[in-house]
Amino acid sequence: MAVVPMKELVGDRFPKLSHMTHYDLAMTLDNVDIRAATGADIEEIINVCSSALGWADPEFDEALFRWKHLDNAFGHSALLVAVEAGEILAVRPFMRWRFASETETLSAARAVDTATRPDAQGRGLFRALTEAGVSQLRSEDVGFIFNTPNAKSLPGYLKMGWEQAGSVPLGYKMRSPQAAGRMLKSRTAANKPSIPTPKLGQSVAEGIAGLEPGLLVSRDEFLRTDHTFETLLWRYSSGPIEYRFVPGPHTTGAVVRLRQRGPSRELVVAELLGTPSIDDARTIVRDTLAETDADYCICTAGVRRTISIERLGPKLAIREITRAPKPDSLHWQPGDIELF
Repeated sequence: MAVVPMKELVGDRFPKLSHMTHYDLAMTLDNVDIRAATGADIEEIINVCSSALGWADPEFDEALFRWKHLDNAFGHSALLVAVEAGEILAVRPFMRWRFASETETLSAARAVDTATRPDAQGRGLFRALTEAGVSQLRSEDVGFIFNTPNAKSLPGYLKMGWEQAGSVPLGYKMRSPQAAGRMLKSRTAANKPSIPTPKLGQSVAEGIAGLEPGLLVSRDEFLRTDHTFETLLWRYSSGPIEYRFVPGPHTTGAVVRLRQRGPSRELVVAELLGTPSIDDARTIVRDTLAETDADYCICTAGVRRTISIERLGPKLAIREITRAPKPDSLHWQPGDIELF
């Protein structure tokens, strides 16, 4: 692969890209340049994603993309594009993430929003962009990449060095036998926008401001998302997806949202905060499920009187870069692996 020169081209509409990391990886594949995205590319990138991924709400989709990849409190995404004759054919973002336990902190990236124009598929662009991204993340000492591929895309990941890491354990609570039946029929992607619940709880910003910083997130032997006030505000308050904060007993609470999945109304308890006990967590789940009239609730595993259904949990895949943790050392909240 021949090395081609790189220049920073920053678009006025997306000035934050002027602060993105410079990549020492520009390569050519069958007259296609693989390079880092620039501010000038963003509008075209969103058009590629729309055509390849079926995005249908331009205003929402652009806001979501910018929030995930440019405004991320963990850092700007490693955003790579394949370009031919001045046109972007494919895009490969790696969204920044970070995990921490009581003894260590580990940087990571999440593979999301991969898109190839329909007229450019089958040319090896996905693999080339992935290899370039892995090379860049290795140079930055990123520990691993994680994602939750579906059955169709998983074989391709395995060929590129990803390893299956089992299902992400989640808890489920159904409101009634009839609601359980609707849940089992809802084998489709959930809507990304939330069902508005303005009377539920309070804003996320107000809710987390009332929690004690030292009790905000557990710190133990498990690797959990390394949330701070800043990252929680980014994740649950600053984007186009609506979340609410539901106060719980003993200075605890939860970040939740209601969404439609097929015929079901699904309550997602995305994040339990303030280190609630299993009884406190049960109270939050039970009361919020009743208040929202949802068919069922998804929450972190281990909440009292919820069940775990392994086949319903997202399938986790991990690609080691410099160091990958053992899957059973990771503790997940639904908000960590939610598809947004």
